[in-house]
Amino acid sequence: MKNTVKMWLYGSLIWVIGFAAGCAMWPIHSTHQLLFKSVMIVVMTFVGMIFIRLYFESVPSRYKREGIRIGLVWLFLNLALDLVVLVGLFKSGLREYLIGVGLRYLMIPILTTGVGIILDQKLGEKA
Repeated sequence: MKNTVKMWLYGSLIWVIGFAAGCAMWPIHSTHQLLFKSVMIVVMTFVGMIFIRLYFESVPSRYKREGIRIGLVWLFLNLALDLVVLVGLFKSGLREYLIGVGLRYLMIPILTTGVGIILDQKLGEKA
């Protein structure tokens, strides 16, 4: 599977799995909102790290560069899917969405870039 296909597939799966987890936990949202948000952050980070690992298995070099690239693609892909579903279909307010959910997606490029830097340093390439 080419890296570009993996990049889009894995980025989409991160969103789909996160959305499914959010739907499964939705009953606690109104009564335990902080718990809901905390669990969602943990789930998304866990799922993201699985796909980051899978993605980097086929990257031969220039890990930091690739980490930045997939981080930005996954960031914008997840934001776009959220905007269509949460803001568009579920009528969440854009401002509330960006403050309450959207800002958290910045963890994606932070994690992917961090992994890329670590791999470059570990394997002796210049970061």
